[in-house]
Amino acid sequence: MINEDIYNNADDRIVIIIVGNKLDLIHDGVEVRCIAQEKVQQFCKAKNLLYCEISTKTGEGINELLNQLTHNLQARKVSQDVLQQRPRQNCCA
Repeated sequence: MINEDIYNNADDRIVIIIVGNKLDLIHDGVEVRCIAQEKVQQFCKAKNLLYCEISTKTGEGINELLNQLTHNLQARKVSQDVLQQRPRQNCCA
């Protein structure tokens, strides 16, 4: 599966966000979802992925998407830095 390839070959700090587009159509009263939002949210939760809906036409959700990405990358960097600062323990000392 694609997720396994990504996780096996990418940096540990990788952030994956599933992005739903065409949010502007949903607000116009037209339901164009191929997959129910609840199913996508359940999938993302089970796979530890982020989820965001946007409209590239109106720009709605773009700032939230970028904020979510930035916040997540910063949090992962901080946790990675903390792990690297821990003193290493020698197994044979």
